Amino acid sequence: MQTMSDEQLVGLAQQGDRDALGELLGRYRQQVFAVTFRILSRRDEALDATQETLLRAFRYIGGFQSSRSFGPWIRRVAVRAALDQAKRGGKERPSNQEPDQLADSSGDPYRQAVRTELADAIRLAFALLSPSQRAAFSCKEIDGMDTRRTARAMGCSQATVRWHLYQAKKRLAQALAGCERGGP
Repeated sequence: MQTMSDEQLVGLAQQGDRDALGELLGRYRQQVFAVTFRILSRRDEALDATQETLLRAFRYIGGFQSSRSFGPWIRRVAVRAALDQAKRGGKERPSNQEPDQLADSSGDPYRQAVRTELADAIRLAFALLSPSQRAAFSCKEIDGMDTRRTARAMGCSQATVRWHLYQAKKRLAQALAGCERGGP
């Protein structure tokens, strides 16, 4: 089944083939987790939202329009599940649980320290954003969605997306301003 396209797997899954659905969801599990983690900033909450996303996909695969691409659909479901989780989750807390993706493999201790410091500053700045601001920023700036698709993913208007994006960029710029001058 690994050589089958998403479209083929969707067709089989819609006919009740659980192995096809499992393969399809397995292909997107990491992407779904990345989306939910960027919005929620906590590994445990992101895992819950990832699980909820996969359950929703299982539940609603029958209604999925096979003429559409599965990837954007599952990411939209993930954004909504993460926003729902954020509403239920209570108080926002910054997290240091994300693996450091800016790790320097050169072995230079100074460069590693600078990259670690920068990664921490970015993580903390991102944690200052509301879940809606993180969702808008993640969809638009990280995943490369246009405003219309971001609005659909978030379940709001394009104007609301632009507002959340403006606020997110403003807060991130303020929070990271010290990094330009040599320290967070």
